[in-house]
Amino acid sequence: MNLLLVIYIVSAVLVLAALVIARKQIARGLLHGIPSVYRIAGMTFAETRRRRILQVIILLAALMLVGMLGITWLNPGESAKALVSGGLDLVFLLGILVSIFICAFLIPSDIDKRTIYSVLSKPVHRWEFVVGKYFGALAVVGLLVGIMLLVQMIVLVATQKHPIGLVFQAGLVAYFGIAVFTAAVMVVSTIASSLTTVIAGFTLWLVGSIQAMSHSVIAHIEGGFSKTVLGVVSAIIPHLDKYDFRVEAAEQLAIPLVLVQRGLVYGIGYVAVCLIIASLLFRERQV
Repeated sequence: MNLLLVIYIVSAVLVLAALVIARKQIARGLLHGIPSVYRIAGMTFAETRRRRILQVIILLAALMLVGMLGITWLNPGESAKALVSGGLDLVFLLGILVSIFICAFLIPSDIDKRTIYSVLSKPVHRWEFVVGKYFGALAVVGLLVGIMLLVQMIVLVATQKHPIGLVFQAGLVAYFGIAVFTAAVMVVSTIASSLTTVIAGFTLWLVGSIQAMSHSVIAHIEGGFSKTVLGVVSAIIPHLDKYDFRVEAAEQLAIPLVLVQRGLVYGIGYVAVCLIIASLLFRERQV
């Protein structure tokens, strides 16, 4: 049986077992935690969106997308494909970059500035703080992705070069992939400094983008310790290639629903595990 499948099955069984065993505590925690998570997410969104660096990134992204109109040396068909593929590339890339830098300064910055004490001194559990920060970061990234997708679709409509339905679908799936990636970076940010989180974030992004290639390499390795280690590492790193449908959008091909569903199921499980791990790590951290 495939090693990755075994790891995923074992992880799912452990999470379900934990949910069943602690169902009463979880139910009580959710009743108290949902309002707290919502408030922390709202504060995180409000604080982060006011940062000038984010405003500059959004402006640059919009200008770069509009600047892609300069692709006039291609024939109409190729120009449309370049606008779609390049635009979705830009959406995903800037979404990843914003995610890395937001997560790098969310918890470490609060600890350094000691603003975390004013939050934890209130009736707020540490897991609520971590989950609230995560959803606050997602809201900020969602704002950025939404603005870039809107600009791209306006450009496509204005030039009448491409249907926007597939672009929106591909962008939405890409955003979910960014959400999966953000959860992985959040785990690092609960125990590491801002600089270490940034380095780890870029590493996760680079390795996660070539997961399909790494699977092919692992499959050709003879059984043994090396194959097991590589398989475990591959399972830990987020599979960002599951959320890349640029080709389908550019070629006006239907995005396979089965692949989208698999990505969603994988992503929900991955995010849940990451948030549990991040909450446990942060609970043990001395702040």
